[in-house]
Amino acid sequence: MSIRVKLLALLLAIALPPLVAATWLDEQSTRKLGIELTDRTRVFMEARSSAQWLAAVKAAANALGLERRLLEDGEDEAAQLLDAAERQLPAGGHVLLVAPGRHGFEVVAERRPDGGVAVRAPLGEAPAAMAEDLLQGRKGTRRMRFRDLDSFWVWAPIGDDITGGGLVVVLPYREVAAEAVRAEAEVASRIGRQRLHAWMILLVLVPVVVGVAILASRHITRPVNELAAAARRLAGGDFDTRTNIKSGDEMEELGAAFNRMVPHLHERMRYRESLALAQEVQRNLLPATAPEVPGFEVAGTSLYCDEIGGDYYDFFLPPGAGGERLAVAVGDVSGHGVAAALLMTAARALLRSRPAEPGRLADLLGGLNRDLVEQVHAGRFMTLFLAVLTAESRSIHWVSAGHVPALAYDPTTDDFEEVSGLDIPLGVDPGWRFHELSHSGWATGAVLAIGTDGVWEARSPSGELYGRERLCAAVRAAHRLPAKGILEAVMADMAAFRQRRALADDATLVVLKAV
Repeated sequence: MSIRVKLLALLLAIALPPLVAATWLDEQSTRKLGIELTDRTRVFMEARSSAQWLAAVKAAANALGLERRLLEDGEDEAAQLLDAAERQLPAGGHVLLVAPGRHGFEVVAERRPDGGVAVRAPLGEAPAAMAEDLLQGRKGTRRMRFRDLDSFWVWAPIGDDITGGGLVVVLPYREVAAEAVRAEAEVASRIGRQRLHAWMILLVLVPVVVGVAILASRHITRPVNELAAAARRLAGGDFDTRTNIKSGDEMEELGAAFNRMVPHLHERMRYRESLALAQEVQRNLLPATAPEVPGFEVAGTSLYCDEIGGDYYDFFLPPGAGGERLAVAVGDVSGHGVAAALLMTAARALLRSRPAEPGRLADLLGGLNRDLVEQVHAGRFMTLFLAVLTAESRSIHWVSAGHVPALAYDPTTDDFEEVSGLDIPLGVDPGWRFHELSHSGWATGAVLAIGTDGVWEARSPSGELYGRERLCAAVRAAHRLPAKGILEAVMADMAAFRQRRALADDATLVVLKAV
């Protein structure tokens, strides 16, 4: 999902819910107000109708009592009395003359809305409230059913001389509440119109909100899209790409930072390419395989903490040796990185250009030392352990120019001995005279481990040093293996010790074994 879609969704999520909620709340409040007004109107209309009809029935009952005293007894008395009552009452309802009878209240006469008269009409079960009121000489009103029709009852006693008799008017409730119903319909109509207007406004505002959200998202995402396109071109190798963001905000600052970054990135890429080439060249300078010399096995490896480093090891056959001698060199340039690699390369070239012969190793390193002092800036130096193996005498001649002592393991005694030298590092004093040392008659199975300090200074995740004691233990445990097997066992033990912790210095190890 693109950032524009996400931003548009965010803007709509912020704007639309309050708008819809406001519309819904307006509709609900209007509806509630309408219901309240309708209910109040209904109550008011009922109260007003009750008062009007009650007054009318009371007046008619009083007049009826007077008429009754003036009339003579006869069979038309009920109809004449109803006629007298209707002269006092509006038309439209049932007018009943009721009186206590043998089985409760009875209808003496009934005038129907169509004008017909029924004498001795059935009333059914008389409402208890009405019966009690008439017996007590009280008037009253109530909403209840009359012959399965929702009706409004109004009653009043007839005069003071007729005990329990009364005049009752029964009206359909819809006529009593007609004004309330009309008011309710009007309120409902107004609510409907208000609801329609609210939703029409919402339908108009939603496209407006959507349009504003789209414009806002385009305004915000245009610089983002431009920056993303520039980043894609940069990832494709176009280091001439630039952005032209003029938004006046943080995106413009980000575009300017991008434009400043590209040249530096280009320069760094060229540097990394050069560094990768230098790494490949340096790896090619290290021996791919060790020459075979009767009576000895040799193996070596280097691990660099940077892309390139200053550690160095080499195997080569001295000129005119006829395969009977092998020169072995292990060096460590101060520091690491490009400068150290350049010094190491220069030392290798100078060393290989001179013959390495027993009895002349000290002179060889003296000349190498003078050349390095002349060619290298002050402050740079390197240590070097140079040895020549002679197959016929099973002997080793060596010169150690300030290099850390090598470790010699004798399997017959199961002891280690340090093989050190007497001299200072190369590149320090051009007039230094180096000293050659030798050892002959090496026992079969003897092992010589020549390394740089990056091996025993490797650290575990907790910061503990690997140490020379662990190195000795690893060599002792693997001494029956060939030289390459011993080397691999030691490096595997060191890797397991430091786990994933990076090396702080270059680490080089060469293993020589007498066979």
